[in-house]
Amino acid sequence: MSNIIKKIGKIFLPMPWQLIIADFIRIPKRLNYLQMDLERGLNDLQRLAGLILQQKYESMVTENQDPRLMINKSEFKIYSQNGEDGILLYIFSKIGTRNRRFVEFG
Repeated sequence: MSNIIKKIGKIFLPMPWQLIIADFIRIPKRLNYLQMDLERGLNDLQRLAGLILQQKYESMVTENQDPRLMINKSEFKIYSQNGEDGILLYIFSKIGTRNRRFVEFG
């Protein structure tokens, strides 16, 4: 269909309009490239978040402060809405892990 539009445009439209229509026709392809770039960026951010969590976990394991104070200070969010990432990380830093599996309800 875009070939038909191009042929009609060459016949009936002045050159500036032809360029505008050609740009308009390329918009879906450009949007697809942008979406792929955003998905790659999101994957990179998720890997980075995992590395940050890993470093934070290692530093929490070595801390010897009052647990009641530390659980409030450890709140942060990467994947959660209300800071549960940090709280769960703190709890696991104290009780340890065996198989790296966790199920959260609610």
